[in-house]
Amino acid sequence: MVNPSGKKLTQEQRNEIWRLYSEEGFNPTEISRIVGVSQSSAYVYSVGRKNGFNSPSEYQEYFIKERGFNSSKDYVDYLAKKKDFKSHVEYATHLRRKKGVKPRKIKLKKINSEYQNNLKKLANNDGYSEIRLYKNVVRESNIFGRALLWRIHEVGMNQEKFAEKVEMDFTAISRYIHGRAFPNEKNFKRIWNELGISYNTLEEFLEDI
Repeated sequence: MVNPSGKKLTQEQRNEIWRLYSEEGFNPTEISRIVGVSQSSAYVYSVGRKNGFNSPSEYQEYFIKERGFNSSKDYVDYLAKKKDFKSHVEYATHLRRKKGVKPRKIKLKKINSEYQNNLKKLANNDGYSEIRLYKNVVRESNIFGRALLWRIHEVGMNQEKFAEKVEMDFTAISRYIHGRAFPNEKNFKRIWNELGISYNTLEEFLEDI
């Protein structure tokens, strides 16, 4: 987890988050303002710690294994098979055809290139001279994806149910969670508003990190 300066949280910050939560009764949103960390960081080291987890990745691993899956890929394949498809890839293809979109192969190199271009655009729009803080978000901690997964389960849903609620392909939600892509501004706002978070744009979320 990182703080607004792009650096990892110190042990002192983690301890202070826990103290404010366990002794003073502050909620994660209030703690994020007091300590100067992101809401997701405040949540992980308060509510998450209370439930025995030290990071979103620990919770993700627990959630998947608790349900008998060896990996996140196995889990999304299982969700697809519940809808009578062989894999999440086949299900995604079905949805594209249903919407009148021809199946297409997207190379990882192209995705990464588009991703970096979008990051650069965001950085320039916000007046940053470099995109280090933006790149750190996904490359070092995938904070966006982990925060999204954590919040989805916090409100009592899984990826499939959440995707249905926001009327999105659950494979898209999975890609966001695993840092393979991020949503456009419209979908980003829809996702976080549905989860009860105040972020309206990707820029706001990344600036808070």
